[in-house]
Amino acid sequence: MHLSKIHIRNYRLFENTELDVDKNMTLIVGRNNTAKTSLFECLKTVLNMKPISFYDYPLGKRKKLIASFTDFVNNKKTFYDLCQSLELFSIEFYVDYFENGNDDLLGELEPFIIEVDSSITTALICVKYELKQNEEYIRNLFREKNFSKKKLVPQYDVLDVLKKKYMDLFEFNVFAVNPKNKDDKQLKTLNELKLLFPVYMISAERTLGEDENHNNSLSSLITSYFKLETSYLDPKLQSKIEELLQIIDNANKRVQKQSENILGELIEKSIGFGYPNINELQLGVITKLEIDNEIKIQLSYHIVIRNLKNHCQIHIMDLVTKI
Repeated sequence: MHLSKIHIRNYRLFENTELDVDKNMTLIVGRNNTAKTSLFECLKTVLNMKPISFYDYPLGKRKKLIASFTDFVNNKKTFYDLCQSLELFSIEFYVDYFENGNDDLLGELEPFIIEVDSSITTALICVKYELKQNEEYIRNLFREKNFSKKKLVPQYDVLDVLKKKYMDLFEFNVFAVNPKNKDDKQLKTLNELKLLFPVYMISAERTLGEDENHNNSLSSLITSYFKLETSYLDPKLQSKIEELLQIIDNANKRVQKQSENILGELIEKSIGFGYPNINELQLGVITKLEIDNEIKIQLSYHIVIRNLKNHCQIHIMDLVTKI
């Protein structure tokens, strides 16, 4: 089996996005704010069945979403029309099988194969975010905003309700879809999806604001496995590392002093305007350049590789020289 393609609709920047998945490895590369993290957040959210908030809905489509609910609440649109007008989140997984003519162990994919045509070698799984509440519930939800039958509920009140109650309005539904006819589909359970796609994610970077006691980043995991004390190194290498650390320490002190001088001049000029005064303006600069942990991590990598592959001649000293 091979997950060959993922199709995402209406999640943050992904209004209509397809991702082809390589058989061996797929790398997502790009600059900051190009939706790399959003892609994995999307997958993690779906496969863990966590609710999607209003803020995960594409910004460019929110105006239409609000208008649809506003028309419904103000009796300008029926409940059926509301359901038909909603463009909600969905994700499709395309799984290829029998690629080599010998794939007897379909395992957890079997519930999602609903087309009996032997020429079809792709299973299509669709996860959709759909309304879970009935018409009466939705009208009662907005009733507090509608003080009389003659008064129309404005869009900003509808927006306020959607922000607060978005996750209560919708739920995930999982479908096995016939690749030849997408109208032919069968409802499946969330557990069947989890069994098909067990996912374990390790963040490469810490999330801002994350508690210090819950750091599951890749760097922390690696350093917990590969720790290296300089006291165990060759004396020449240890000397070089200590020399490098001293250089970093001196650089910290120089930057600290220069920063304090520049900040002191700014404070004096600011006080000249009368506000803030010398007692109110308590500013400081802290500089901390660190390189020792990076060296230890890199050295650990090289030592592990050398132990695993004796024929690899790795010169640790080269690392220090390049740095």
